[in-house]
Amino acid sequence: MKKILLLLLVLFSFIPVTSADVTFYGDTTLYLNDGDISVTFVDSGITVYYCEFQDTSNYILLENLNLTMTCTGSLLVNVSEVNSSINLTSGTTVLRFNATYSGSSVVFGFDGNHSNAFYDVYVNSVRKVHNSNMDSFSFTQSSWSKKDIDIRLAGYYPDPPYDGASHYNTSDNKLNFSWTRGNYSDCEVLVKNNNSYPSSPSDGTEVYNGTDLYYNFTNFDSGYYTVWSFNDTTDTFSRTGEDIPWGAINITVYNESQPWVQISPFGLLISNQDVTSTYQNSSCTNPHTLDLLDIPYGSNTVIYINATDYRHRTYYKNLLVNTFYNYSFYLPPLETTVDPGGGDEGGSGDNYSTTTAFTVTVVDEYGYFLNDVKIIISRYMNNTGEYEEIASQITDGIGDAQFMLIPNVKHYVELVKDGYVQEGSKFWTPLLDNYGNGISKELSMSLDASNIENVTFWDVCHFNGTMYSNGSLYVQFEEFSDDDTVTNASFYTYEVFNFTESLNATNTTTDESFSFWVTGINTSRVHRVVCYINHSDFGSDIVSIWIQPLRTPNKSRTDIENKLTGSLGSNPLGWVNLLILFIPILVLLLVFGPSNAGIGIMGSGLYVGFASIFISVDTRVLALVPIVVAIGFILIMVKRGRMNL
Repeated sequence: MKKILLLLLVLFSFIPVTSADVTFYGDTTLYLNDGDISVTFVDSGITVYYCEFQDTSNYILLENLNLTMTCTGSLLVNVSEVNSSINLTSGTTVLRFNATYSGSSVVFGFDGNHSNAFYDVYVNSVRKVHNSNMDSFSFTQSSWSKKDIDIRLAGYYPDPPYDGASHYNTSDNKLNFSWTRGNYSDCEVLVKNNNSYPSSPSDGTEVYNGTDLYYNFTNFDSGYYTVWSFNDTTDTFSRTGEDIPWGAINITVYNESQPWVQISPFGLLISNQDVTSTYQNSSCTNPHTLDLLDIPYGSNTVIYINATDYRHRTYYKNLLVNTFYNYSFYLPPLETTVDPGGGDEGGSGDNYSTTTAFTVTVVDEYGYFLNDVKIIISRYMNNTGEYEEIASQITDGIGDAQFMLIPNVKHYVELVKDGYVQEGSKFWTPLLDNYGNGISKELSMSLDASNIENVTFWDVCHFNGTMYSNGSLYVQFEEFSDDDTVTNASFYTYEVFNFTESLNATNTTTDESFSFWVTGINTSRVHRVVCYINHSDFGSDIVSIWIQPLRTPNKSRTDIENKLTGSLGSNPLGWVNLLILFIPILVLLLVFGPSNAGIGIMGSGLYVGFASIFISVDTRVLALVPIVVAIGFILIMVKRGRMNL
């Protein structure tokens, strides 16, 4: 019975209601036609649809509705929005009703935000809302008495522009924006924001307002542009705008040894890192300008440049839209030249050697190779008074990247990898060894603790201990994040024996690097060092390290084999096997040989056969076992025969 009543209630809730008195419980959707109705809502959050229309044939004007609503909580009243395809004229009433309401508060709204219509709202013939998209409007009084509510269509928002595009014209160095006009639009407004695409026509600087469907720039560097529609009659903008991405890159190539001398023509190859998209031109002239949207772009875009009589160079650049890039690239000459003063940091006619291959290796703070590190090499140019980038590479799987550089000239090295910071000197003078080869350079990077999410003690601190045979314990602590961090640490050293702990020593520090000795300890027992730390990067924490008793290390068979091989060279039988086999044989021969060589030889053969059960013995040696045993047996028999004689 309950299920039948529930089904009837659901079916009834979707039937147009005329004159009746109805009480609803729980969530309800109700469609109303003209007439008198009294509705009671027992629960809050009830939604009432006064009318639904998607075209003129389904349009219902509820101007004769007399509605009395009683609600124990707040009430949300929704009206399906007018779609512009209906083409109702401005001023048309889409909903009119007379209502008496008692309850806490009421909110009127529209079903969804897809419509581009906007409305005027009149209460007792007084306009309360003008030109609103009417996502919702509310009245704060808790009850009404015969209020006439009249919602009228005020007009339509203009449709936004579409097919927005940009093009950089290299012939006159102009950037052109174009678009197609949307419905109900009289003109367009182009807005620039320096940080992101504008969210509204007022979110930025207006750079164009007119009826043309294009705009040309002659002065630009970076920025985000969005174009909006505008309707003069309704004085309204489109609800959304059209974002227009753009970009350009200007390339000039110079002689590295004489950096004021341009190289032309030159070859240019631009690609993404996996070379799935490329741009290539073998006869570029200075300056060479490209529309960024016509070439591969993005993070670490590869730019390869070559020219006759010059070494090629590779650059990795982050090319992002909405920016104009102006790059100077440098190629070193193949032949030895004399610099008249502009290329090196000294500026005084130094002799230049040809380029040499130099390898740069990047490791982390623990000595492990770091791949995918961008290495940027720059050198000082007297004509600009600045360090200019001359090459860049990405490290491979073993942390290596190779550069062709002019030796004996100071360079500036920059390492770039997300989440890491460079350690050590950034200046490097590539040098040659006695054979004329480039000397490799190793650089290190460490984790940037300030950028690590959920930073823990072990992300920013180094903490270990070592036990020594003189009855002492040495503890090292180092905090290796940036210098602005604050560290307060207390250390407690315990001897652990028979499941109990006894305190040996305490230490405290506010230093980033700290170490201490604990003396007079029992090195045959386990010790534990506890650190109570309060750190500005990650807060408070308690960590401990366990230090095992000092014992004489055991040498494994592999350790002994490796040590003997390193000293004596390789042995096909294996040095350990050789010792296991022949030391007992030697003992047998020395013990029995002087008195009875046969026993010594036969015993040696039997030992080899017995030992082959437990260790790997060469098959050639095993083949000799029966022969050795037989020889030993013969010698024993011969000796016994002599004794009988």
